[in-house]
Amino acid sequence: MVKVRSVAETFIRCHYLRYMLGGAVFLLLLPSIVSLENLDMFQSAKVLEYWYSLIGLLLLFPLYLPDNEEEALAIIRSKRTSYSWIVCVRLIIESVYAVFLLILLLIMMKHGHSTFSVAYFLIRGSGAAFFLGGLSALVFAVVRHPVPSLLVPFFYYLVNMMNKEEYFGYVDLFSVAQNSWLSGLTQLLTGCLLFWISISLTKKAKL
Repeated sequence: MVKVRSVAETFIRCHYLRYMLGGAVFLLLLPSIVSLENLDMFQSAKVLEYWYSLIGLLLLFPLYLPDNEEEALAIIRSKRTSYSWIVCVRLIIESVYAVFLLILLLIMMKHGHSTFSVAYFLIRGSGAAFFLGGLSALVFAVVRHPVPSLLVPFFYYLVNMMNKEEYFGYVDLFSVAQNSWLSGLTQLLTGCLLFWISISLTKKAKL
Protein backbone atom coordinates (compact mmCIF):
# COMPACT_ATOMS: atom_id res chain seq x y z
CA MET A 1 0.00 0.00 0.00
CA VAL A 2 2.88 2.36 0.71
CA LYS A 3 4.24 1.85 -2.82
CA VAL A 4 0.79 2.34 -4.34
CA ARG A 5 0.29 5.59 -2.44
CA SER A 6 3.76 6.82 -3.38
CA VAL A 7 3.29 6.10 -7.09
CA ALA A 8 -0.23 7.54 -7.07
CA GLU A 9 0.72 10.74 -5.24
CA THR A 10 3.73 11.36 -7.48
CA PHE A 11 1.72 10.79 -10.67
CA ILE A 12 -1.18 12.99 -9.58
CA ARG A 13 0.92 15.82 -8.13
CA CYS A 14 3.52 16.03 -10.87
CA HIS A 15 1.58 15.06 -13.98
CA TYR A 16 -2.13 14.32 -13.69
CA LEU A 17 -3.52 17.07 -11.47
CA ARG A 18 -3.78 19.59 -14.31
CA TYR A 19 -5.80 17.09 -16.36
CA MET A 20 -8.07 16.35 -13.41
CA LEU A 21 -8.73 20.04 -12.89
CA GLY A 22 -9.14 20.63 -16.63
CA GLY A 23 -11.68 17.83 -16.92
CA ALA A 24 -13.64 19.11 -13.92
CA VAL A 25 -13.67 22.70 -15.21
CA PHE A 26 -14.72 21.54 -18.68
CA LEU A 27 -17.58 19.58 -17.16
CA LEU A 28 -18.70 22.57 -15.11
CA LEU A 29 -18.62 24.80 -18.20
CA LEU A 30 -20.36 22.27 -20.43
CA PRO A 31 -23.94 23.44 -19.57
CA SER A 32 -22.98 26.88 -20.91
CA ILE A 33 -21.80 25.30 -24.19
CA VAL A 34 -24.60 22.82 -24.79
CA SER A 35 -27.94 22.28 -23.07
CA LEU A 36 -28.16 19.28 -20.72
CA GLU A 37 -31.85 19.73 -19.93
CA ASN A 38 -34.95 18.07 -21.36
CA LEU A 39 -33.00 16.13 -23.98
CA ASP A 40 -34.45 13.14 -25.77
CA MET A 41 -32.46 9.97 -26.39
CA PHE A 42 -30.94 11.25 -29.63
CA GLN A 43 -29.90 14.62 -28.14
CA SER A 44 -28.50 12.95 -25.02
CA ALA A 45 -26.46 10.62 -27.23
CA LYS A 46 -24.95 13.63 -29.02
CA VAL A 47 -23.72 15.05 -25.70
CA LEU A 48 -21.99 11.77 -24.94
CA GLU A 49 -20.55 11.40 -28.44
CA TYR A 50 -19.35 14.95 -29.06
CA TRP A 51 -18.26 16.00 -25.58
CA TYR A 52 -17.55 13.13 -23.20
CA SER A 53 -15.49 11.25 -25.80
CA LEU A 54 -13.07 14.19 -25.83
CA ILE A 55 -13.04 14.49 -22.04
CA GLY A 56 -12.35 10.76 -21.74
CA LEU A 57 -9.50 10.92 -24.25
CA LEU A 58 -7.82 13.82 -22.45
CA LEU A 59 -8.15 12.07 -19.08
CA LEU A 60 -6.63 8.80 -20.32
CA PHE A 61 -3.96 10.38 -22.52
CA PRO A 62 -1.33 11.23 -19.80
CA LEU A 63 -0.59 7.56 -18.96
CA TYR A 64 2.99 7.63 -20.28
CA LEU A 65 3.77 11.33 -19.93
CA PRO A 66 6.08 10.77 -16.91
CA ASP A 67 8.19 8.54 -19.16
CA ASN A 68 8.46 10.92 -22.09
CA GLU A 69 12.16 11.42 -21.39
CA GLU A 70 14.43 8.40 -21.67
CA GLU A 71 16.34 9.46 -18.57
CA ALA A 72 13.18 9.37 -16.47
CA LEU A 73 12.26 5.98 -17.90
CA ALA A 74 15.71 4.62 -17.10
CA ILE A 75 15.39 5.78 -13.49
CA ILE A 76 11.97 4.15 -13.16
CA ARG A 77 13.28 0.87 -14.51
CA SER A 78 16.27 0.94 -12.22
CA LYS A 79 13.94 0.58 -9.24
CA ARG A 80 12.87 -2.77 -7.85
CA THR A 81 9.23 -1.97 -8.48
CA SER A 82 7.95 -3.32 -11.80
CA TYR A 83 7.54 -0.66 -14.47
CA SER A 84 4.38 -2.37 -15.72
CA TRP A 85 2.99 -2.28 -12.19
CA ILE A 86 3.63 1.47 -12.00
CA VAL A 87 1.84 2.02 -15.32
CA CYS A 88 -1.12 -0.07 -14.11
CA VAL A 89 -1.44 2.09 -10.99
CA ARG A 90 -1.52 5.19 -13.19
CA LEU A 91 -4.12 3.59 -15.46
CA ILE A 92 -6.37 2.73 -12.52
CA ILE A 93 -6.21 6.35 -11.34
CA GLU A 94 -7.08 7.67 -14.78
CA SER A 95 -9.87 5.13 -15.28
CA VAL A 96 -11.52 5.82 -11.94
CA TYR A 97 -11.45 9.57 -12.50
CA ALA A 98 -12.73 9.30 -16.09
CA VAL A 99 -15.67 7.14 -14.97
CA PHE A 100 -16.27 9.48 -12.02
CA LEU A 101 -16.66 12.47 -14.36
CA LEU A 102 -18.88 10.40 -16.64
CA ILE A 103 -21.16 9.61 -13.70
CA LEU A 104 -21.27 13.31 -12.77
CA LEU A 105 -22.22 14.18 -16.36
CA LEU A 106 -25.02 11.62 -16.35
CA ILE A 107 -26.27 12.95 -13.00
CA MET A 108 -26.31 16.48 -14.42
CA MET A 109 -28.27 15.29 -17.44
CA LYS A 110 -30.76 13.31 -15.35
CA HIS A 111 -31.19 16.30 -13.05
CA GLY A 112 -32.13 18.27 -16.16
CA HIS A 113 -34.83 15.66 -16.96
CA SER A 114 -33.06 14.26 -20.01
CA THR A 115 -34.14 10.87 -21.31
CA PHE A 116 -31.63 8.02 -21.55
CA SER A 117 -30.62 4.73 -19.94
CA VAL A 118 -27.98 5.38 -17.29
CA ALA A 119 -26.49 1.88 -17.51
CA TYR A 120 -26.29 2.00 -21.32
CA PHE A 121 -24.76 5.48 -21.37
CA LEU A 122 -22.25 4.43 -18.72
CA ILE A 123 -21.10 1.55 -20.93
CA ARG A 124 -21.04 3.61 -24.14
CA GLY A 125 -19.24 6.56 -22.53
CA SER A 126 -16.66 4.31 -20.86
CA GLY A 127 -16.25 2.35 -24.10
CA ALA A 128 -15.52 5.46 -26.16
CA ALA A 129 -13.09 6.84 -23.58
CA PHE A 130 -11.21 3.56 -23.18
CA PHE A 131 -11.05 2.94 -26.92
CA LEU A 132 -9.59 6.38 -27.66
CA GLY A 133 -7.35 6.22 -24.60
CA GLY A 134 -6.13 2.74 -25.54
CA LEU A 135 -5.42 3.90 -29.08
CA SER A 136 -3.43 6.81 -27.67
CA ALA A 137 -1.45 4.48 -25.39
CA LEU A 138 -0.68 2.09 -28.25
CA VAL A 139 0.59 4.88 -30.49
CA PHE A 140 2.83 6.17 -27.70
CA ALA A 141 4.20 2.67 -27.10
CA VAL A 142 5.21 2.50 -30.77
CA VAL A 143 6.51 6.02 -31.47
CA ARG A 144 7.49 7.08 -27.91
CA HIS A 145 6.20 10.64 -28.41
CA PRO A 146 3.09 12.27 -26.85
CA VAL A 147 2.06 14.41 -29.85
CA PRO A 148 1.19 11.54 -32.25
CA SER A 149 -0.37 9.63 -29.37
CA LEU A 150 -2.88 12.45 -28.96
CA LEU A 151 -3.34 13.35 -32.63
CA VAL A 152 -4.06 9.81 -33.88
CA PRO A 153 -7.08 9.13 -31.60
CA PHE A 154 -8.28 12.72 -32.10
CA PHE A 155 -8.13 12.20 -35.88
CA TYR A 156 -10.11 8.98 -35.43
CA TYR A 157 -12.68 10.96 -33.43
CA LEU A 158 -12.93 13.59 -36.19
CA VAL A 159 -13.29 10.99 -38.95
CA ASN A 160 -16.07 9.31 -36.94
CA MET A 161 -17.78 12.64 -36.39
CA MET A 162 -17.74 13.59 -40.08
CA ASN A 163 -18.66 10.12 -41.31
CA LYS A 164 -22.29 9.75 -42.37
CA GLU A 165 -22.09 6.03 -43.07
CA GLU A 166 -21.44 3.13 -40.70
CA TYR A 167 -17.91 2.34 -41.87
CA PHE A 168 -16.54 1.66 -38.39
CA GLY A 169 -19.00 -1.00 -37.24
CA TYR A 170 -18.81 -1.79 -33.54
CA VAL A 171 -16.09 0.81 -32.95
CA ASP A 172 -18.16 3.68 -34.32
CA LEU A 173 -18.07 6.38 -31.63
CA PHE A 174 -21.15 8.15 -32.99
CA SER A 175 -23.67 5.32 -32.81
CA VAL A 176 -24.90 5.77 -29.24
CA ALA A 177 -28.47 6.55 -30.33
CA GLN A 178 -28.71 3.12 -31.98
CA ASN A 179 -28.92 1.57 -28.50
CA SER A 180 -26.19 -0.95 -29.31
CA TRP A 181 -24.85 -2.50 -26.12
CA LEU A 182 -22.56 -4.69 -28.22
CA SER A 183 -20.81 -1.63 -29.65
CA GLY A 184 -20.21 -0.24 -26.17
CA LEU A 185 -18.83 -3.52 -24.84
CA THR A 186 -16.70 -4.01 -27.96
CA GLN A 187 -15.15 -0.56 -27.61
CA LEU A 188 -14.57 -1.07 -23.89
CA LEU A 189 -12.90 -4.46 -24.31
CA THR A 190 -10.91 -3.31 -27.34
CA GLY A 191 -9.67 -0.30 -25.37
CA CYS A 192 -8.57 -2.57 -22.51
CA LEU A 193 -6.76 -4.80 -25.03
CA LEU A 194 -4.98 -1.80 -26.56
CA PHE A 195 -3.84 -0.69 -23.11
CA TRP A 196 -2.55 -4.19 -22.37
CA ILE A 197 -0.64 -4.30 -25.66
CA SER A 198 0.86 -0.86 -25.00
CA ILE A 199 2.03 -1.91 -21.53
CA SER A 200 3.57 -5.07 -22.99
CA LEU A 201 5.39 -3.04 -25.66
CA THR A 202 6.71 -0.40 -23.26
CA LYS A 203 7.87 -3.09 -20.87
CA LYS A 204 10.06 -4.55 -23.64
CA ALA A 205 11.17 -1.23 -25.12
CA LYS A 206 14.92 -0.63 -25.23
CA LEU A 207 16.43 2.68 -24.13
